[in-house]
Amino acid sequence: MEVSGYTRRCPLTSAWLYSRRCVALVSDFARRFPELIDQLSSLTRNDVFFEQDLWPNNVGEGKLQEVQSWLKEQPHTKALKRECGSEALEASEMKQLWESLEPQLQALQQKQVTLHVKWTLLYNVSA
Repeated sequence: MEVSGYTRRCPLTSAWLYSRRCVALVSDFARRFPELIDQLSSLTRNDVFFEQDLWPNNVGEGKLQEVQSWLKEQPHTKALKRECGSEALEASEMKQLWESLEPQLQALQQKQVTLHVKWTLLYNVSA
């Protein structure tokens, strides 16, 4: 699943692409929890971790709950999740598109065109 505004999967290479918001989120996480980043980087052989693996001397001191509550407070938790490869615009792109189209739509609504047509062309007897 892609997270709108944070991640996207490239349809050509199937590589994951990350937005500036995503990079900023990871940077904030690394600044907030440097000891966790250090532990995760040293435990490269596993993909399942237990609390005693991450905080061997501080088990039960609420470190895990602190990380969980920080993650739940971040804006990515409210971001729209969608299928990989879906064709959708981000909210900022929609706003730019609307700001570009709005003056054009107003100009179209205000424009009146008067056509001069021969009356014989308006009614076709043979039809």
